[in-house]
Amino acid sequence: MRNFILILIFIHALFLFPFLKPGIPLSHDGAGHVARMGAYYKALKDGQVPPRWAGDLNFRYGTPVFIFNYNLPYFAGTLFYMLGLNLEDSFKLMLGMAFILSGVGFFLWALQIVNRNAAFIGALLFGLSPYHFLNVFVRGALGEIIGLAIVPFIFWQIERMIKENKLSNIFLAGILYGFLILSHNGSAVIFSPVFLLYFIFRTKRKFQLVSLFTFFTIGFLISAYFWLPAILESKYVQGVSAIGEMYKQHFPPFSYLLYSNWDFGPDVNATNGLSPQVGIILFVFVFVATLKFFKHRDNTLGFWLVIFAVSIFLTTSLSNVIWSNIIFLKILEFPWRFTALSSLTAAIIASLIINSMKNQKIVYLVIITLLLTSFLFTKTNVQNKKDDAYYYSYTGSTVYRGATSTIWSGVPFEIPGNRVEIISGNGQISNLFIKSNLHSFRVTADSDVRILDNTFYFRGWRVKIDGQKAPIEFQDINHRGLITFYVPQGEHRVEVIFEESPIRFVSNVISLIAIVGILLLFVCFYYFCNVIDFFFR
Repeated sequence: MRNFILILIFIHALFLFPFLKPGIPLSHDGAGHVARMGAYYKALKDGQVPPRWAGDLNFRYGTPVFIFNYNLPYFAGTLFYMLGLNLEDSFKLMLGMAFILSGVGFFLWALQIVNRNAAFIGALLFGLSPYHFLNVFVRGALGEIIGLAIVPFIFWQIERMIKENKLSNIFLAGILYGFLILSHNGSAVIFSPVFLLYFIFRTKRKFQLVSLFTFFTIGFLISAYFWLPAILESKYVQGVSAIGEMYKQHFPPFSYLLYSNWDFGPDVNATNGLSPQVGIILFVFVFVATLKFFKHRDNTLGFWLVIFAVSIFLTTSLSNVIWSNIIFLKILEFPWRFTALSSLTAAIIASLIINSMKNQKIVYLVIITLLLTSFLFTKTNVQNKKDDAYYYSYTGSTVYRGATSTIWSGVPFEIPGNRVEIISGNGQISNLFIKSNLHSFRVTADSDVRILDNTFYFRGWRVKIDGQKAPIEFQDINHRGLITFYVPQGEHRVEVIFEESPIRFVSNVISLIAIVGILLLFVCFYYFCNVIDFFFR
């Protein structure tokens, strides 16, 4: 097994040769992700644990981007950055590792179901699927590629839970599920129902449903610090209204899923648009599997063929009525995201077909064809190198259509002249100190003065004057969504501080208790409480 994994790592790494060039390829989201990674590092350095507010993004007015966008990719990237890599190299390393691990994870999962050769080919078909190349070289979709790398590892643990039903497998599956939520919430939305259906389909003992409940619960608890505030505080940002019904513009024709021209535009239906293809090779295996199913009524093939059909249906305009009525689908923005599910489903179908083949010569033909055609997807757009200072001074919000802009604010187009200023009354501001979550300064006022802090207000911002809380106004029509407050005559020390809101504090406690509890149970299980495993058998 080790040799197969090493070969998979080597083959996948070969297709990452464009990353050997300096800089990163010009992609839809790449620069934004690198800038967000830099903002995440700044927030951590400023004492935000976990990071919530990116103070320098959004033309220096700040944005609560880390409340609503997955955190794990930036945390991992920050670790590489702290080890000495620059931001661009940290980004490329994250993309590359995820690209490689997707194939490794699939192999470990498929090996629980089929023979090694079939698992190996399936891993190549999934790892080198066009959608992976799309995410790496065209979209620069850091969160999604990491999420897709985690998904097969979750299936692997589900198989182990079903076969062994050990507490350690349940915990590991739950931790991985939590990582998926923290890596890409869209992928979690797409794959969670499949995890549920797969477990129910594979298990033969009703008692094991307790394991399923435990696995999902662990994932939700350890990631609660992210998804709970993201849901409950979403009413304070543009969110769904900014995205609107964008999905209607991104239904690809069915033929595009078979094959479409490989290009770099964001509009799937434009002549230079991105390609959402699953690929002809995978469709051939699905066709063969369909014929075999109607001949032999193989339940496992039938299960995956149904999932594949549903994923294709949700990708095309035939599913418009469903998209228009389910808000979680609208948040996904692009129906062609379901190509991720189609690709994984088709790859496991291919593994099952190859496993049943007597003539293994077809295996070599598949490998050669796959490797030759996959190099066509390594084409990159213009590649430029930027230093870290470029990303630290990034002025965008890093989110599409300002989805994390507050409901009280407008869209900024330039950096404010002053971070903090007096807008009424007479006085002076001195000793200004700025961090992402703290603005401190001294005010010497000849009369009562009104202060404008050019930061967009969001729940958690507080003003303290000489250590005492002061009221904030953020709905002034002349300073829309910005923090303003009054300081009385005299000399005063002022602090504008970003703190956790009650819901964010509670969600942090939930996740902390869950993580500590899991660690304690692991210690208990391995050293003192082997009897627990007996009750889960």
